[in-house]
Amino acid sequence: MKKSKTWTALIMTAALSGCASLPPELKLPQLGEPEPKKVEKPLKTANQLLKKGELGEAVALLEKAIMAGEKDKAVVRLHNKLSAIQTRREEQLEDQLLLQQYDALQKQLPLITKLAENRPRDAHLHSKLLDAQSEQEQQHLYLTRCGWREWRHQPKLATRCLTVALSIKEDEDDRRLLKLLNSRSSKAVKRARKIKKSQRAAISKKASTNKLKQAQVLFEKNELSKAKMLLQKLLQKEPKNSAVRELLQLVQKELQIHLKNLFKTGDRLYSQGEVAGAIAVWEAAQKLDPNDDRVVVKIERAQRILDNLEQLRKSR
Repeated sequence: MKKSKTWTALIMTAALSGCASLPPELKLPQLGEPEPKKVEKPLKTANQLLKKGELGEAVALLEKAIMAGEKDKAVVRLHNKLSAIQTRREEQLEDQLLLQQYDALQKQLPLITKLAENRPRDAHLHSKLLDAQSEQEQQHLYLTRCGWREWRHQPKLATRCLTVALSIKEDEDDRRLLKLLNSRSSKAVKRARKIKKSQRAAISKKASTNKLKQAQVLFEKNELSKAKMLLQKLLQKEPKNSAVRELLQLVQKELQIHLKNLFKTGDRLYSQGEVAGAIAVWEAAQKLDPNDDRVVVKIERAQRILDNLEQLRKSR
């Protein structure tokens, strides 16, 4: 209690005597914010936050670490990098919000103008119209800034901002930049189309290669009719494909040899009176080449003979 009174007396004496400060040995303890607590493993924690998509939390954590006396240069570099990213995102969101506000104002302004025309003595309405027009002029400035700030990183956003800005007020520099952006956009579209065309061609080529391999396997298995059909379809899509054409010629050549042998066998059986056997052989030939009219004639002729024989047998 006595000590407290002594302090009070000294302070009052110093105040009354106009002293700027107390003697060093009697100075009161400084009152202020507590020292920042050191952040453990700021880099690791910040990267974990980034993986979760929590950019703002990562920046705040690194700021806290730096304020607490963190001396690792990597922490400072990451903080600067993330702060720049955060600022860019905020600017882009603000620009998008500005465009939405402009769209809303554009819908309201014609209505306010018509109302003001119908109520020429309504001071409040005319004041509202002037405020809307003033806001539109102010938006022009922000939209122009958006276009020039975003034209390298977000060309679509920049194009939108400049287009809207020029609809409010004509500006030669803005018009020139917009023309540049439209030119680049046109070139980008052409490049994208070219890339897509190249990708489609690559996919088509791969599919053709796979079908050609299938036809080759069918040929080796002596499934000539299937191989021929597959190759003919492939050749319709790619008439200039020499590999397909060459394999089709081999298949057709081999097919003709098989047909010739089957024709001979069928003719021999037919001449020996084995009509049913001959028909079976010719039907096998017909499966190999359904479009061959010769085999159709042979089968029909042999079938008539069989039918006649059957009628004679029944008549007896």
